[in-house]
Amino acid sequence: MSKILPAIIGALALFFISSTPAYAVIFNISDIPSSVQDNQSFNVSVSLTIGGSSGKNYYLRPTFAHPDTSTSYFGYIKNHVDSWYNGTPSPIDPIQYKKITMNEFNSWSGVAEVKPDPESGSYKGSANYNFNFRYYTEGGSLSSSKSNVVSISIASSPTPTPSPSPSPSPTLSPSPSPVPSPSPSPSPSPSSSATSGSTPSPSPKASPLARLATTDVSQIPDENQDDLVLGIQSDTPSVTPSALPTATPEAAETESLIAAFLERSPLALGLMVAGLALLVFSAFAFLKGGSSDKLVQDEEN
Repeated sequence: MSKILPAIIGALALFFISSTPAYAVIFNISDIPSSVQDNQSFNVSVSLTIGGSSGKNYYLRPTFAHPDTSTSYFGYIKNHVDSWYNGTPSPIDPIQYKKITMNEFNSWSGVAEVKPDPESGSYKGSANYNFNFRYYTEGGSLSSSKSNVVSISIASSPTPTPSPSPSPSPTLSPSPSPVPSPSPSPSPSPSSSATSGSTPSPSPKASPLARLATTDVSQIPDENQDDLVLGIQSDTPSVTPSALPTATPEAAETESLIAAFLERSPLALGLMVAGLALLVFSAFAFLKGGSSDKLVQDEEN
């Protein structure tokens, strides 16, 4: 009897333990591409069920891990405030991951946007990586529960080769246009003004007195000297004293020529004095005769 009692107590304990409900976790991910670039984001369908979790908040964390370092994780997720978070800087702030709230059925399902983190020290370059999800509780503890694991190929993005920027061509400043210097206007030559202007005045002819002044009387025969003097007298018009013009520079020049001529020929001087006396006498006789005729006419009237 003493042996039966402990057996009954053990059976009852096992019964109560088996009848106590456990908090079951169902964690699945799907719609994952087979390969991505290391800087490429993509969407993942996530469903999470936790018994007795209605109304509670959890925080989803994506994990990429190389097969050789399965405990080293990296990766970004766009959180509930639409910002990218990858667990840095250290220490990790769990509430910066994507926040989800469990519904009345103790579950949540939705889409999470994630991408690799090529700057992480856990990234080993182009290779196949194990990808899954984990979650943090409201208290900030990382759950031991994990989603299913999916293999995904990550390819390193090619490093862009910087294209050489064209060197700027020097800007040519416009050179100032040369200002033409004004060319002097040609002054009319005497020949052109003579032909294009008024009719040129005829060249003055030398007067008889000028010719006499330049003639050496001593070289002329005596019989021709009288003719020369008479020629001068015949060329010289007789004028009355009242009609004598005022002395001009031309007259003064003529007198000087006559004086030079008389100095050279005494005979010509005598003849000119005689001729002058004759002119004076003739003028006196003319004036006297005119006066006599006027008196006779007055007497007759």
